[in-house]
Amino acid sequence: MRVVIDTNVILSGIYDPDSIPGKILDAAVVGSLSLCSPESVKSELDRVLGRVLGFAPLQIRHAFEALRIDWIPKKVYEPEMSRARDLLRDPDDAPILACALAAGCDIVTGDKDLHAVRVRGIRVWKPSELDRENHA
Repeated sequence: MRVVIDTNVILSGIYDPDSIPGKILDAAVVGSLSLCSPESVKSELDRVLGRVLGFAPLQIRHAFEALRIDWIPKKVYEPEMSRARDLLRDPDDAPILACALAAGCDIVTGDKDLHAVRVRGIRVWKPSELDRENHA
């Protein structure tokens, strides 16, 4: 199963590797789950890890090397951005939805605004739901 992973799930998994988001990141490492995310999420993670959590540049590099996430270039999901913005209350969430629309895959997030969206063919999973499904 391939899913678009949101910033909040990645950060939670890095912060607490034993948490459900941590298990989701681990599932990608062992190959039982395929994760992708818009490259804008990578930029946001870089900022949050460095400025907010105080990671040194080398720690940030190691964190990215450990993550098994396919970073999707903006040019791939840009054609879906307008549609994504129209479907969402918060335009900051548009890259996640646009990436899912472009890749034709589900989303895993803790974001309530994304959970409110209904798009045929795309399921928005809570981390706990995806963890249960992946271990079923």
